[in-house]
Amino acid sequence: MIDSTTRRAADLVVQGHFRQVGSGAAVDGAAVVTMTVGARFAMRVTPAGRPAEAVASYAGQLVLDSHEPDETAVLDVLRRCHGQLAVAQVLCEPGIFEIYRSVCQLRGVRAARANAAEVVQAASRAAAPECGHAVAMFCGLLGDAAGRAALTLGCTGGVFVEGALVAQLGDAFARSPFRRRFEGAGRHADTLRAIPTFVDRGRRQEVADLAAWRGGRPSARSMTAHGEPGEPGAGVVPALPVRIGKG
Repeated sequence: MIDSTTRRAADLVVQGHFRQVGSGAAVDGAAVVTMTVGARFAMRVTPAGRPAEAVASYAGQLVLDSHEPDETAVLDVLRRCHGQLAVAQVLCEPGIFEIYRSVCQLRGVRAARANAAEVVQAASRAAAPECGHAVAMFCGLLGDAAGRAALTLGCTGGVFVEGALVAQLGDAFARSPFRRRFEGAGRHADTLRAIPTFVDRGRRQEVADLAAWRGGRPSARSMTAHGEPGEPGAGVVPALPVRIGKG
């Protein structure tokens, strides 16, 4: 018998709201994690066997790091401006813009794009190498975070990534380092290879569908970054302040 959580996830994919990126198959009745990438980053977990309950996760407040030399250089630039970085500070729209600006700074070129949407649009058209590099880096870091979350939280039911920013990337997201980095956990690679990942196609109805699937409202145990359980913005860390200016 197929669990209702697994069936609903399959329905969202069949209906075209999400597309699967990479291999893997959902385990019936297992926990599912949803990552929202927008003006802010949020992560929610649908516990195993409880498809009508979504719990906001603090995983976005974990320290963001990388072993990739080019990413380390960019994160060092951001750390000099903002101090220690949390996952949720960087894996959001202001964060991708800050990554782009840091790439430009390290390459000694002017940052010609004014916001995250312009960066993603240029990357999708292969119109600017710095934009393409920033987006690839962002997707790789997102893949790392998704893989750690799936392992730590035991979400073998799948990982859903939603938000206009990732939807705008379209096929470029599937070609990005996201899935490779998702699976790149050394001795845990086989476990992660079996977990499916799904990305938003940009059809706005999926937001309502996903909310209905998760029960429509946060669990009473949801925590905010700077508040009491159940307050609006549960599990969200303030994004990096965007510095608009030369270079």
